[in-house]
Amino acid sequence: MNNNLAINTVLQPGLVSGSTITVWPVITNSLGSTCMFWFFNEQDAITEFNNEKKKMHDTKNTNIPFGCVQCIMFAFEVDADASNEQITQAIDDFYDEVEFSKEFNFSSLVKHYPFTPEAWQTMLENHIAQ
Repeated sequence: MNNNLAINTVLQPGLVSGSTITVWPVITNSLGSTCMFWFFNEQDAITEFNNEKKKMHDTKNTNIPFGCVQCIMFAFEVDADASNEQITQAIDDFYDEVEFSKEFNFSSLVKHYPFTPEAWQTMLENHIAQ
């Protein structure tokens, strides 16, 4: 994963301008619902990403089948003056737009677990077709 480049600056160039900061969202997607946390510190996001990976294997803590869940992490650039609520909304809006796109899912700027980008894209397309 290229830690210096935010995925939204690639997929939506020019949308964020002026003074910006980078945050790291960690999203757990269960094909129909998502859970998102974001962090100012990349190491904190990596820790959460790894914790989410561990939770996926502990079936006692979830009623969602392991085969339907993907954990995603990426860098995201936002206005430096944005409030926490505005950052959350910006990430939610962005992910709503790109969740099913190959440009997002196949990007080297997005970290995936447990499925490869190709496998996850197929699962998403099958879910849409239902």
